[in-house]
Formats: sequence, structure tokens, C-alpha cells
Amino acid sequence: MKKLIPYNFGRLLTWLKMAVRPGEKISPDPFSWPEGAMERFSAKGLTTTSVTECDALASIVTRDTGAEDLLEKFLKCQAPRMYLFSTHSLIKSSFTKKVLDIDANLLDASILLPKDATCMPPGRVSLYVLDKMRIADKRTFVTFIDASELDIDKTPDIDLSAAPGAVKDFRDIVIKKEPVVASFHCAAPVLATVRERASRPLSKVAEIIRSPMYSSSPGSEAVDITCLSPRDFAPYGYTLPTSGEIRRYTTSAATGRCCIRANDILFVSQRNVGKVALIDPSFSEKFWCGSTFTFIIRCHDVIDPRVLFTYLSSDAARLHVEAVTAYSEIPRLSISHLRDMPIPLFSADEVNGMISAFDELERIRRELARLSLRAEELRRKYFFDSRE
Repeated sequence: MKKLIPYNFGRLLTWLKMAVRPGEKISPDPFSWPEGAMERFSAKGLTTTSVTECDALASIVTRDTGAEDLLEKFLKCQAPRMYLFSTHSLIKSSFTKKVLDIDANLLDASILLPKDATCMPPGRVSLYVLDKMRIADKRTFVTFIDASELDIDKTPDIDLSAAPGAVKDFRDIVIKKEPVVASFHCAAPVLATVRERASRPLSKVAEIIRSPMYSSSPGSEAVDITCLSPRDFAPYGYTLPTSGEIRRYTTSAATGRCCIRANDILFVSQRNVGKVALIDPSFSEKFWCGSTFTFIIRCHDVIDPRVLFTYLSSDAARLHVEAVTAYSEIPRLSISHLRDMPIPLFSADEVNGMISAFDELERIRRELARLSLRAEELRRKYFFDSRE
């Protein structure tokens, strides 16, 4: 056995047996396991074969075999899966970046093992399951299992490959700029949940435009402009501007990007801070703007306006806005804080769910408006008119 290898090999093989899929043929990496690995695997009831015929590699990160070398070997071989053991101190950030890269999409499961899997306290060992078929199968979910408190001597038949519990979208685990796999495990012996979502600042997904400064005394180049007041924002669904307060301001502001367009989001930054509206796609009027202290948020192609509007209307967004709002005489949110506002990277399922919910609410809103008009017509025709 190589020196300075901090692993209890018997325990690792026991955990590996509980994690492999039924009937899976394993090829132990000869450079990371000690001599006689094939015999040890067979003694534990694991099916072994050569690298060219196996279903999965089984490797260990040691001081002699780095994680990046093993990852490179896995990517070059034909085996679709790899079971990789490592203490957290031996997993480097460059490796985790490659594994957790959204385009790479390799991490299928992360299992935190008990302390008896290592011979060098206080090191903690995790078993990472990498799978090349995730992209082809369009899988985005990663399983996190905290088995640190499990006693395998008392529960030797537990099947970690089919462990029930919570799963999280793959994009949720890329935390900020420095993802670290080991940090995703919680303290309890259950499937761990990700406490922080991957996100981008609002300025990366949309253009943020200030409302123009309105002049009380129109000059020679001033034009009439209609301002949409926050009190006219629809409570949900699309807002279609139909009436507003007429003000005057310079032509340069009126004809520029400050004017409201279809699918723009309006965000109030003073008094009713955080109130939002999504402009109806049918809106085509010219010379409409938001009122004073209202920002226009114009989405880039990377995000659907309905998705961004739904998130900005959520409790999570409101809590963030409250945390960064300056409270003096009048609550006010600066444009810099709005630009830095984190917008989560939603999964395809979440995006489809939000769009579906928005469209259904919009249909309900339109139907309620139609019924309200019909009720008014009936009241006027059969009640009010009859009393005249």
C-alpha cells in the first residue's frame, strides 16, 4: 500500500457496494487502489472487469493520484460512470469547477461518508458519482446524501443508489464563483438540500433604465408624455396602460429608450419600493414612461419577461429588496442595488412552471374583467335603468 493514503479501504468497499447500481461491472483504478484490489472487490461481492468492458470506474483521490488526473482518465475511457472517493482536503477548486460546470454536467450524486472511512482524523470522505450520460439523458438533478451518521454495521443492506429524499437541480449547486462539493451536505443523516442557489445579477439578464427627469416648465423642444402611475399596475398578469398623468419633458428623453415598450417590466424604487408591472405584449403606444422613481427593466434574450416578473413579485425578491432599501423619511432603492440584485438560474422545469402559472393567471384575470363588465351591463340594464 502506498504511504500517506488516509483511507480505510475495507470501509470504502462496503460503501461502494451500497452505492453501485445492481449488476454494474466495476473496474478499480490500479493507480489509486492498493495491490490485490480485484480480489478485495470480489471478496466484498462486487463484480469487477477490465477498463474496456466495465460499466464504471472506481477511483480514489490520493496525494499521488490527483482528482484532475482521475477526471481526465475518466473522460478519455469508454466507461459511462465513475465512483470517486476523496477527502475534502484533497479536492481542489479547479477540479470542482470542471465537475460542477453546467455544460459538463457530470455530477450525479454526492454522498458524505462517516468518519470511519478515513484513517486520518479529522478528514471527511465523500463518494462522488460522475456520469457522462447526464447530458444525453437531459438530467439536471443531483442527489445529495448525508450518510455521516449511518452505522453500516447495523444497516448493511441500505441501497444508496436508490436513496429516497430531496433532489436539487444541477444548476442550483454552482454557488457563486467557487463551487465546493463538500459544502453541500447538511448535518443531519438525510438527503442534504442546497442552501444557496446559483444566481446572476439583474444587470446580466436585463437592461435597467431610469425614468426621465420631468420639467415643470416645458421648453421649445418639449413634448407631451404620459406617465403610468404605480396605482394603475395590475395586481398580477399584464398591465396595459390606458390612462395616465400627462407631463412634459425634453424630446431627447421622450424619443429614446426611456419610453415604455411591450414586455417591459416597471419597478418602483421609492415609496412603494418593489412594486412591479409587466407591460402587455400588445402595447404599442408612443411617448409613455414610468412615473418618477420608476425603473424600466428590459429583459435580454436569456430570460423570459414573465419569469423575471414572477420572481420580482415573489416573497424572496421582496425580502432582498427590503434588506437593501434605504429607510429615511421615504423608502428608496438605489439603481446600483437594483443592478446587483441576484436573479436565480432557474431550471427548465421551473421556467415552464412559472410561465404556465403566469399564463393561467392572466387568463383568469381577463375572464374576471370580462365577467365584471358583463355584471355591470346587466345591473345597468335591469336595475339602474328600470328605476329612472
